[in-house]
Amino acid sequence: MALNFLFQVVYLVIIMAAQQDDVPSGQIGVMAAMFGVGGLLGALAAPRLYRRLGQRHSVLMVFWAMAVLAPVSLTVTNGLLLGLLLAGMAFFAPTANTAVSTYQLLTTPDRLRGRLSGIIGLVSGVSAALGPLAGGLTMEWAGPRRAIVAAAAGSAVIAVVATLSPTLRGFTPPQGEDGPAPVPAGTPPGGG
Repeated sequence: MALNFLFQVVYLVIIMAAQQDDVPSGQIGVMAAMFGVGGLLGALAAPRLYRRLGQRHSVLMVFWAMAVLAPVSLTVTNGLLLGLLLAGMAFFAPTANTAVSTYQLLTTPDRLRGRLSGIIGLVSGVSAALGPLAGGLTMEWAGPRRAIVAAAAGSAVIAVVATLSPTLRGFTPPQGEDGPAPVPAGTPPGGG
């Protein structure tokens, strides 16, 4: 939920800051397209990334990518470079969605899957809808630079909390008929 919210804040604020920095309209359009291309490329890479990173790291990558790349946008005024930053932020989102969705499907009883999907869709949609509102209000009150800093700080806080979360540390699918779930390379026996 927080990630959907902050994604929308960061996206809106970077686009609006670029407009205020007199980035040409054509480049702003390319920035938006590059954000979408980052997500599409991430979706194509998601199966391989998911297998390589595992569930926990798949989720953490999207948080850390945004926490690191959002503040870099403060130093860039070229629309194409800003587009690359947006694409980088969007790249890991499909893998994280795959990890979370897989976990939900494997751990939720059949009779509750519809309810869970409905609740998650509602909460995610509301948070994504509130993101642009919050981004616009923050820009109005504090300006685009401080809005980016605030969103990046929020992303960093969530990334740290997620990294330290004992729940996310144990984020692996239950054992199925095929044996234990794959463990990411470098993980000590027992999930360390």
